[in-house]
Amino acid sequence: MTLPGASADHTLWVEAERAAAEDGLAPTLGGARRRRLLTWDALSTTWSGWDLQTGAEVWVQVLRPRWRRHPAMVRRFLAVRAPEAVRGFRVVDGTELPVRRLDRPGTTVAHLAPHADEEPVSLPLRAAVFAHGLDGLAALHAEQRGLGAPVAEWLTVSESGARLVDRVPFHAPFSPDADLRSLAQAVVDLAPEAVDPIATLARTWCERPPPGAADGAHLVERAMATHLAWLRHQLVRTRRSVTRGDRLGRLSRLLRRLDEAQQPPVGVACLAAPSPDQHVRVWSDGQTVRGGPVVVGTDGALPVVWSRSGGLDPVAGRLLVRAWSASRGSQRERATEVHTRLGDAAVAPELFVRWLKSARRLRSARLLLDAEARVRVVR
Repeated sequence: MTLPGASADHTLWVEAERAAAEDGLAPTLGGARRRRLLTWDALSTTWSGWDLQTGAEVWVQVLRPRWRRHPAMVRRFLAVRAPEAVRGFRVVDGTELPVRRLDRPGTTVAHLAPHADEEPVSLPLRAAVFAHGLDGLAALHAEQRGLGAPVAEWLTVSESGARLVDRVPFHAPFSPDADLRSLAQAVVDLAPEAVDPIATLARTWCERPPPGAADGAHLVERAMATHLAWLRHQLVRTRRSVTRGDRLGRLSRLLRRLDEAQQPPVGVACLAAPSPDQHVRVWSDGQTVRGGPVVVGTDGALPVVWSRSGGLDPVAGRLLVRAWSASRGSQRERATEVHTRLGDAAVAPELFVRWLKSARRLRSARLLLDAEARVRVVR
């Protein structure tokens, strides 16, 4: 006959304790209706349920009935006090059958893990779960106590934040490495495909956990500080880019309004007369501006300098301004004589020259804005 090994004995004991979890227990414990068995050990059982008055979710720990007449076991069940960094059960009934209770425990991290096509948990929540889980484990390890169960089932998230629940295990092995690996795996399960610093640390700790929970908390703090600094840099660059785009847009709209308001003079003018047989003339009807050299005695069409649809011809506009600027002495006198013979349609040449200079400046400003916009896209 082959005797069973220690592993088989332990499995048999666990199954027997689980099967006897409800023995001698009433449906109502400590003002709450028990519903589902969460965990058990040789000393007590822990149940989820709801408060009989408010209907809020509660967790209830109850001493196994077989120990109710054993003073040492009762004192052991009632004497454990949770550290400040974790949430602990409070005693609600210590007379007939000792009961401890945890009100509004929140949602366990195991229930937050995404399934199938669900969205992964965000980085801020994963960082909070990681940091608060490490704080809770550090507090327990400082008292030479371990959690003794998967961290994902006892790390809860509620309105007050993420907190580790001290389940107060009985005769649980003290294994800090196992607790840290369990916490790291719980964080990995919240976003299996994430590539941020929290996910990288968690994957690394699943194989090689840090020496202690306090050291791990320092590493998480440094990783998040570096990541937040990088995010701040990205936000500053984005804000600068958006501000630059808004500025370019405002300037572009301003130039367009100036271009629409800067109407050319209507009429004809003589800008220069380089010789008695040739002079430089400009003509406009408000929609099109034509100008260039004209030979006396001919009636050729002048080239288009500006149109409302095509804008300004920079070469033709520059030649007209230069012709006006270069006109001196006798050339200016001849130009004045020619201008007086143009009749009622004659317009002061200075008006055309001022308008041409303004149109050239507007065109240059628009080209600069277009170039800056192209550089922004390349960046």
